[in-house]
Amino acid sequence: MITDELVRSLNRHDWDALAEIRTDLINEPDSYRKLIQELLASEQLRDDITIAVELMTLLVEHSVREDVETWVLDTWADMGHVERRRVIAAFHDPQLLGTSVAEDLFYSASSGVAERHSILAALAVSARPRQCEQLVVELTPKVGRYEDSTRQAGLEAFAHMVRSSLGTDSGRDG
Repeated sequence: MITDELVRSLNRHDWDALAEIRTDLINEPDSYRKLIQELLASEQLRDDITIAVELMTLLVEHSVREDVETWVLDTWADMGHVERRRVIAAFHDPQLLGTSVAEDLFYSASSGVAERHSILAALAVSARPRQCEQLVVELTPKVGRYEDSTRQAGLEAFAHMVRSSLGTDSGRDG
């Protein structure tokens, strides 16, 4: 169960709280996996990429990565906006979630332009270690269009950066 004290600790980057969760995961893995999943969805937790990546790291470290990926794929359509942003943050680290999961979420009918843009941005950051530069280039024109002209201009600037900085002759991983 999420407590106010736990949320306050995580919001101030008190990593002792994560250490406690890590210890408890060893003793009670199922209940603490559920706690992490609840924290990822919590509106009380500050929207912070560091916290999201730390929580996803705990989840992957104390589970089978494929099980976490299956959970993400199976629950994506039902996830709220906050939880989706936190899951997408995990794509910055190629050790947490695979490129194929990112690609599946990118093409998911329940993903909007903002999610596709965020997934692509996270893949672009980790493209070289993932060896997916070509995939990032291929996905860039498929993001879609924002209705808001300012956000669309940001997407177009991002697309230009991808085309100019990532080569088109690299492979991709699974």
